[in-house]
Amino acid sequence: MAFEKFRRPKPPAWARAESERPRRPNRPGRPDKSGKPADRAEPPSRPGRPGSRRPGGKRAPAECPRPKRREDAAPLETMPAYAPGIRARRADNARARAREDKTPAGPPAKAGTVARGAATAAPTALPSFLQPDDTSERLQNVLARRGVASRRGAAALIADGRVRVGGETVTEPGFRVTPDAAIEVDGRPLADHDEAVHTYLYHKPVGEVCSVDGQGARTVLEAFRSLHLRLVPVGRLDKESEGLLLVSNDGDLIHRLTHPKFGHRKVYDVAVDKAPDAGQLEILRSPLIIEGYRIRPVPVTDFGEGRLRFVLSEGRHRQIREMCRMAGLRVLRLKRIALDGLLLEDQAPGTFRELTADEIAALMR
Repeated sequence: MAFEKFRRPKPPAWARAESERPRRPNRPGRPDKSGKPADRAEPPSRPGRPGSRRPGGKRAPAECPRPKRREDAAPLETMPAYAPGIRARRADNARARAREDKTPAGPPAKAGTVARGAATAAPTALPSFLQPDDTSERLQNVLARRGVASRRGAAALIADGRVRVGGETVTEPGFRVTPDAAIEVDGRPLADHDEAVHTYLYHKPVGEVCSVDGQGARTVLEAFRSLHLRLVPVGRLDKESEGLLLVSNDGDLIHRLTHPKFGHRKVYDVAVDKAPDAGQLEILRSPLIIEGYRIRPVPVTDFGEGRLRFVLSEGRHRQIREMCRMAGLRVLRLKRIALDGLLLEDQAPGTFRELTADEIAALMR
């Protein structure tokens, strides 16, 4: 029959006869069936291996050399330039050992031992640009403050290996340097003074783009070419929009105005193709989803005859135009008239003025 080809399963060990049960080998020193203790077997030994046991029970002397200490490691001057993080950690360890050397001596040590904090050799002297202290600063921030490029552009210069500190190439943007560090960019020494900070209010006309490289279109920076300053637009206004735009080289102010967590209020006057009804106004004031992101409800004021005013505390790409499109409206004109307490007023299109210290302080609050 078909089931005869299968073998009968083997019973478990506890169900087998005494003669069929598997026997476990006696452990060293454990008595066997006769009650006689077995001879203890010596563990195998390997001559020449550190820590192996000899027949007498003693360990063989360790023949491998001890691991290198920090004092025996390669000096900082011979380390490769592609490891600035290792150099910084080595500097921190050297400072920690220096603090331990200054600690008061404890109880007398045993004979043949070395007291804690007793250095066997003088620590390697660190170059001045590797001495971390409270005045050190990130390299990319130093380049940005001195007018070389923006922080992102400075990070790209460092990553490309175009920046040298103390004669050595640095490729880590977060590398910290002291104020007296000798910095070179493309082989030219960096100026030892910070770039003067300027912020301008510009009335952007229709047709200009808010970028450094307009790719054929006129940029908002064309009006500032005669100043010979490294300026960037603060925020965005699309090509068809006009109104208040700040242009600055103050990195702290730019970060404060562009990061959404600070919630600066921007006011826009908008003209649409027809007067919105109550349903359309309700859509404009609701939390819409734009580009997969749910925006905050926007206060919208209706002045009649298709004239609206929007107050935004966040700025998505073409947010007002997209909101009007979702409500069935078409934008004819969009103009930014205020940024917090800063007003455009009657400034002519294409002109600019520099902000006062009080105006900048109000924006930084």
